[in-house]
Amino acid sequence: MGKRMWVLFLLAAFLLTACGSEERAETRDVKEAFVEMFFTSDYQNRYSSMSQEADWAEEYYQDFSEVVTQECLEQMIANREPFKYDKLAEENGEKITVESVSFSVYDQENKVYTFEAVLKSTGGASKTCQVSGQITLQEEEGKEKVSHLYIGSYEETE
Repeated sequence: MGKRMWVLFLLAAFLLTACGSEERAETRDVKEAFVEMFFTSDYQNRYSSMSQEADWAEEYYQDFSEVVTQECLEQMIANREPFKYDKLAEENGEKITVESVSFSVYDQENKVYTFEAVLKSTGGASKTCQVSGQITLQEEEGKEKVSHLYIGSYEETE
């Protein structure tokens, strides 16, 4: 009986730890997913497979609706971000990918994070750039989502 209790205790401890890690990972993953989606040109062929019909914006921004609030999505559509960057990359024959991204807590209470991402451009002009800014998270529909993006700097490093 003692051995059985010990195994159950270890299993319970593992499950509690795993659930706590999963919750923290979900918050981290939404930020990372957003940065990757935003800064990777033609992410999952969103630009190259897009139709030229009247509802192109709905099709183009569909994946973002999972990671950003409705207000943020509307702002991105109004500013044509990252659509205009995808278009420019396509015109220049470039493919931009996110090589790495790191986050720091800026304001824990308001869920504001600073980020630094290294972007790699291949194709037309191979170069590496570093972009930094802030991301704010907000709960919507029971999920943490990006509610605001601020890009502070974009510098070519190579």
